[in-house]
Amino acid sequence: EPNEQLRLISNAFLRFNLFAYSLCFYVIGFWVLGLITFVVARPLITRGALGAVVGRFIVYLVMVLALSLGLLVWLRFDSMAPLLPRYVVLTELKELILRIIVLGALVALGLSLVITRAIRKQPDVGFRRWIIVPLVVCVCYIGFANLALSPRGGQTGSLPRRVVILGIDAGTWNVALPFLEQGYLPAFEAIVQEGTYGYLDTYGSQFTPPVWTSIATGKVRSKHGVYHFGNLSSDWQAAPVWSIASSQGRKVGVVNWVCTWPPFEVNGVFISKIISDEPERIYLAKDFSAYEPLAESLLATVDLLVPTNASERIHYASQEARLLRRIHKNVVSNIDPDFAAYYYYSTDLVQHFFWKDMEPEVFIGGDWQDTEIEPEYADAILEAWLQADSLLAELVDAYGDSACYIVISDHGARPVKRRMGRLNVDRLLHEIGLLEYRGTAIDSVRSICYVASGWSPYYRIDLKINPSLYIQHGTVDIDRYHEIQDEIRRLLSGLKTREGGEALFARLSLRSHPGSSG
Repeated sequence: EPNEQLRLISNAFLRFNLFAYSLCFYVIGFWVLGLITFVVARPLITRGALGAVVGRFIVYLVMVLALSLGLLVWLRFDSMAPLLPRYVVLTELKELILRIIVLGALVALGLSLVITRAIRKQPDVGFRRWIIVPLVVCVCYIGFANLALSPRGGQTGSLPRRVVILGIDAGTWNVALPFLEQGYLPAFEAIVQEGTYGYLDTYGSQFTPPVWTSIATGKVRSKHGVYHFGNLSSDWQAAPVWSIASSQGRKVGVVNWVCTWPPFEVNGVFISKIISDEPERIYLAKDFSAYEPLAESLLATVDLLVPTNASERIHYASQEARLLRRIHKNVVSNIDPDFAAYYYYSTDLVQHFFWKDMEPEVFIGGDWQDTEIEPEYADAILEAWLQADSLLAELVDAYGDSACYIVISDHGARPVKRRMGRLNVDRLLHEIGLLEYRGTAIDSVRSICYVASGWSPYYRIDLKINPSLYIQHGTVDIDRYHEIQDEIRRLLSGLKTREGGEALFARLSLRSHPGSSG
């Protein structure tokens, strides 16, 4: 349609102006630096042929290096610059800068020889032309671009009244862009077409808790203090953006953010994401037949990773998105927040487990067997992204076109081998007599052993003995600490996956109690 074509042309023109606008600022800086260098080197230029060559070499070297390094900074950090994935890794900059210096010296030498010969009779006039003309062109273009980008149609040009963040765990363009190009993700496509997008670098840890906390605080994990899923909101050592917004009187709505239990006190609504502690929580992979005898006595199963068809297999993803949509409607209708943040986890879950089903040709062979590929689940990842797109569409519909929308991720994604399951440690300790329940809660007074706050639900279980000397109401006399420790190790090492089967725990290591020299 004509209106659609006009919109596309207008958007392309706007993006080009933003692109050139940001670039011209850098170019002006380069030429101003060259002009200053020219003034400094001018005495050399007026002292014979050799002086002219040397002087111009210095000026051109400074200009070429400033231009090259400035462009590198622009490509690396400016939001309007095209992305060069090859150069986004900081460890490559040293080698790149060295190449720029060598190449810049050769270019500067060539320019100085050619121009000295060409303008031997009027060196100053010709050289000023090389400095001033590009500067004038850039200044004129910035004025034009500024006029083209000025607000129209009654817009005030002020900052948006609302900021809305949607966090997509393991959101990667490697998955999203093909879906977008096929027309599956209209809400994401609108963000890409009307805004800007790029590839985010995740430095250091790519573990979910510290990265999402870095996103909220702008601090690295050593400064914000969150390292794992066991961290509470009280462990945060840096102020998150929602606390800053609240302190300035802004209304805030945050839903499902990682490691925020108990909820932050904000001027608005805060619904934290917590790790469930109910005894029934255990997620099992599809083929668990070898471990059924022990599973029946120690573990409870839920229908998360053992469905019989694709629609059931992505049930969790659809439930999470549906719940977030219901909650956000409540948030908008009740407090109408100035700042809102939502976190969506299911993309991480399904991409880990079902990528091999989406692209079997990539995984067959090597460590992967044909029998591990399940074609009926090929659309599981697409379904999770469709749910995310629906959530984004509802957010845009609720908060309006005047809001600023930020869709962000913590890291990329990759497939993983299926894990046997996630062990319910509390249930296990209760079964072997080391932990007692008081109703549905753990009775810390009667328990000998408990799961430490450093627990991570993936690969390691961190148990601590309950000593009376260091913990109020502790049950273990400090003199019997090592005796109890040995007994716990004996009990755990004796557990088998089934009668005559392999050990349940691959490795058991001991740590001494606080204050011990052992």
